[in-house]
Amino acid sequence: MRTCMLGVPLAVSEGLLCPSQIVHIVSGDQRHWRYPRCKHESRFFCKAVKAADFSLSNLEAQLSQKWPAWTQNACRRISQGKTGQVAEGPTPREAAVILTRIAKAVQNQGPDAYARQSLGGGREVKGLMEALQVTAPRASSSGHMPGLASNSASGYPSVHAMADLTAADASQGIWAAAILGGSAMYEPETDGLIQVGEAQGWQCLTAHDVANACWGLATARHSTAALDHMMHAGLQAVAPHTWLLPEGVARMKARQVTALLWGCAVLLHQPTAVLTNLATVIQSTTGLAKYNCRQLAACAWALSVLQQQAHPLFHLLSTELLQRRKAEFTKHTLMQLHQVNLEAKASGLQLQSEDRQGLLKTANRVWDAEAFSKRNKQRSYYAKDIVDTVIGLGIQYKEEDTSSGYAVDVGLLRLKIAIEADGPSHRSRNTRQLLGSTVMKQRHVRHAGWQLLTVAHDDWDELRGRQQKLTFLQTRIDLLR
Repeated sequence: MRTCMLGVPLAVSEGLLCPSQIVHIVSGDQRHWRYPRCKHESRFFCKAVKAADFSLSNLEAQLSQKWPAWTQNACRRISQGKTGQVAEGPTPREAAVILTRIAKAVQNQGPDAYARQSLGGGREVKGLMEALQVTAPRASSSGHMPGLASNSASGYPSVHAMADLTAADASQGIWAAAILGGSAMYEPETDGLIQVGEAQGWQCLTAHDVANACWGLATARHSTAALDHMMHAGLQAVAPHTWLLPEGVARMKARQVTALLWGCAVLLHQPTAVLTNLATVIQSTTGLAKYNCRQLAACAWALSVLQQQAHPLFHLLSTELLQRRKAEFTKHTLMQLHQVNLEAKASGLQLQSEDRQGLLKTANRVWDAEAFSKRNKQRSYYAKDIVDTVIGLGIQYKEEDTSSGYAVDVGLLRLKIAIEADGPSHRSRNTRQLLGSTVMKQRHVRHAGWQLLTVAHDDWDELRGRQQKLTFLQTRIDLLR
């Protein structure tokens, strides 16, 4: 009988795990786990993993205890020898559960960005991502890849992954990939997990699953139509998976709503059904009392990005936010409040009538101070090159100009043209679509009376020589005069 990783045996009664048995056995001294016999056991299996003595610092030792041959093979599916045989390692379900547990440990222990990147790029996490079997295996050192003529992704996600992983596994895998890899790693794996969820119609998802997937996709800057499909599946689900219907939305936790709305705003996805049902629930209950100041600010900011100021939910959120004590606000929440106010003004709304503590003025001062501090920030070589080209044009300019209310890379003061170096962090990593925060910034700069000239980094890289760059910028500026 195959056993699972990290320690403790799991008692099984008639093919289903009993939570009480898990707690009893986890506290015992036995050190073997069994992989769940069926998909219905996966949720209990996750609880057992969570209850185990899991250590990030001892990750390799814990994995090697269960899969010694796999860990000795540098956590690769394909043997590093000349034969190129498949090394026995975690199944897709096991890999998904372990990755989720690692991501939770990272989130709880809060390592710095460098430590998180080192862990995410380590061979153990890379090996577990490969074990999901949603992408082609990495080739061995001798180039052998069983079943594949080349290193193409043909045939992936594998049949085993499609049969072994649930839509919930896929959503949690997307979240784990974002925690461990950010936007720099695991793009093919994220696409593969999306394919698994799509193939299963995103069935039987909970609000937790969808909120995590949405947050993960936004954190990774990964645009996909799967968000629409998740929402549609939530509308058509049957109990107990009716998370998108009013009764399901009423049960959503504040952090789940916040993650969902923030993710949708970053990826410019309109969660119409969620907004409608959420407004209905809040109006009929004291629904916003459970939201802290940070969550209220994030939700109001998300609706501002999506230009939903006319929605009843926007009024509810902004009114409640302005009634919170000033001491509850951080610099970040005040900056979000400032952007919410700018978006409200652009649509003809006045929030000052609800502001009895002067929060909007405080938010404006914090925003201006932060914009001024960015004048001394480290600029990329790409942005510096644009500045050098502007100098060559002989036009009066100012670096990190804040005249428009935002810090822009270059401000042409007499022409009121703002030049923005549109780097990779402004766009989704897979479709190059602008992110919500960038789109809102561009709206606000234009509303302040400035014209915007954005220079995409890939367009700039295609220019060869100083003369081409001078001609490119001059032509774009002339079009805006």
